[in-house]
Amino acid sequence: MKHFIIYTIFALLIGCYPKPGKDLLTNISTLPSFRIISLDSSKCVNTDDIPTGKPILFMYFSPDCDICQQETEDIIQHLDELEHTDIYMIANESAEASRNFCQTFCLDTVKNIFIGTDYDYSFFKVYSPRGIPFLAIYDSNRNLKKIYREKTPASFIVKALHSHNKRYN
Repeated sequence: MKHFIIYTIFALLIGCYPKPGKDLLTNISTLPSFRIISLDSSKCVNTDDIPTGKPILFMYFSPDCDICQQETEDIIQHLDELEHTDIYMIANESAEASRNFCQTFCLDTVKNIFIGTDYDYSFFKVYSPRGIPFLAIYDSNRNLKKIYREKTPASFIVKALHSHNKRYN
């Protein structure tokens, strides 16, 4: 009988323990508020000010990361399919490293890409990415569509942008 009571209490405690990531998904199910500063510090974007009407892709990256560079190359190859998507590439590295990255990939010539730094770690605090690249996709109404926590083919990103289902990796 003693063991039965202990097992029952243990089972109840496990059942009451919150599932990992559930709070995160609740907090980011609609576009949360955070700030990104442009590489030249001339513009600060607050996500509260991003208009509805276009899907949004956030890519958290490191300019020195080979996988992030490959991800960027793949996205560039699919820009025609992403032309109606606002893309925000966010680094927490130095602005100099991010500027070099931007020049290497000619990203400053792409009108729907904004590259900035997570200067006050507000993106990091909201999403708590465990690795890079980290991608968050929102639909045109600012609702979360998909999260990718690793290198992802751009074709998957395009598919997620056009799907009507929410899925999380």
